[in-house]
Amino acid sequence: MKMANFLTVEDSPQLAAGSFNMEQALRCPVCRAKFRRTRECSRCGADLSTLMILSVKAMLCRKNARKAIHSGEFQRAYDLATDAQETHATHTGRQLLLLTSWLNAEL
Repeated sequence: MKMANFLTVEDSPQLAAGSFNMEQALRCPVCRAKFRRTRECSRCGADLSTLMILSVKAMLCRKNARKAIHSGEFQRAYDLATDAQETHATHTGRQLLLLTSWLNAEL
């Protein structure tokens, strides 16, 4: 069985560039303005870099979970999907978590 090469937040060009695709709209934790993929809130000026890091971390965990599924590492996939949902819950992330849970139970 081939081991997958997993990514880290530091490996993410999206974070370095300040742009990444998110499924669910996040909001500024200070004023609740819609997150506009910038490091600073457009309404109140709050620093949103931590929010960006958490979103990218969740995205990379999901990507690594999919890689783990392809390489047959179902427990690792489940752990990564769980981490992603705990960091930034999304509908697709929930589906991935359910899939990895089923794979662990069945295989």
